[in-house]
Formats: sequence, structure tokens, C-alpha cells
Amino acid sequence: MKEYYYTLKKCPLFKNVDLKSLEEIFNNIDYQIKKFDLNENIYWENDICDEVNIILEGEINIQSISSSGKIFRVLHFTKGNIFGEGLIFSDLNKYPISVTASEKNTKTLIISKKNLIKAFSINTELTTSFMKILSNRITLLNDKVKILALQSIRKKICYFILKKYKKNEDLKIDIGMNKETLAESLAIPRPSLSRELIKMKNENIINYDKKYIYILNIDAIKLELL
Repeated sequence: MKEYYYTLKKCPLFKNVDLKSLEEIFNNIDYQIKKFDLNENIYWENDICDEVNIILEGEINIQSISSSGKIFRVLHFTKGNIFGEGLIFSDLNKYPISVTASEKNTKTLIISKKNLIKAFSINTELTTSFMKILSNRITLLNDKVKILALQSIRKKICYFILKKYKKNEDLKIDIGMNKETLAESLAIPRPSLSRELIKMKNENIINYDKKYIYILNIDAIKLELL
């Protein structure tokens, strides 16, 4: 377990816990480490959530599959991220959508509800960190709802750009993902995203390359969302 302590320090749950305290916690609680292959389901829709997972290696997708088979990726988590925390203490503690490994040799640390509560009693700093994680996750999910509610592809793109702009006050926006992943996160087809980006470029609203979007007319972007 010690080999993963520095990875666990990247997890917001253990961010403010020193290595000595981390060792004390894991010497006094039960836990599991599980390994998953690429595209292997970790949890299916309607599975009971009575544990939290922390990604030790690899990446996972939290995704929804429509009746037509189309996959909509809701969230994407990498090493150090935690999931299941929003359901574990809920009366409705079933996964609403599936969780899938998106890399080979993905490993997660699994802590049951009982042992998570025990960890809180061992180190009270974890309780504060857990509440902060829940608050941040609610904000993220609210953001997803806002994107889904927007009726046009351009509005969704503008919402994404404006959110990034407000965070850093920089007209050079780091996309932070490839175009396919961006399309999935905005719940729009990849070709439709490309067509709309080209239109916005031709209208001198933005310019872009593989990594960045360059805002040329911030007022036009703001007007789209009024």
C-alpha cells in the first residue's frame, strides 16, 4: 500500500493528510485494490454504491448509453480522483449510469462505507475534505445540466469558452482535451462541433488549433448566452 501513498496525496480526500497520518489510517481500516482492463465495467447502472473508489492507476469514464447505443460521457477521471462519494451516504445509493475503465491496467482503491466512517474518526481532517469534494462535485454536475439545457451547438461551445475565460481571464483558452472528448463533454456530435468551430472562425469570433481556442470577439460570445 505504501507505494501508492504519493498518489493518494493527489486525491482531494487525502490532500491535507501527512504521510505519517496516512499510514495510521490504512493500518487501521480494511480496503481493497482492484485491477480493470480497458473498457471493463467497474459498476453498471443501478449497482448499489456502498463504497468509494480512488484511482491509483489508469483512467475511468462515467457514462450513459442511450437506447440507440450512443455513449455520452458525463465525467472522466484520472489518477488520484475519487468517485462514489456522492452516492455512498444517499438513501438512493444506486449508480444512475455506468463506470468504465478507459485504460488498460486501471487500478482503484476501494474503501467501504463502514471503513470510510472509521477513517473519519481516525483523522477528522478527512471529514472536512470529504464535504469539500461533495460541494465541488455538485458544482460540476450543475454545470453539466446547464450544458444539456442549452439548445444550440454554438451556445454550448460559447458556454465552454466563457467558463474557461472567466476562470483565467485569458483570451487564449487551453481546451484541455481532444476535439472528440470535447464533443462528448458538450453532448454534441464530433462533426457538428467541427462545423460550428469553423463557422465561428470564419465570423472572426474565435481562432483555434489542436490545443487552444483564441477568443477574437468576447462580446459576441457573451451575447450568445443572453
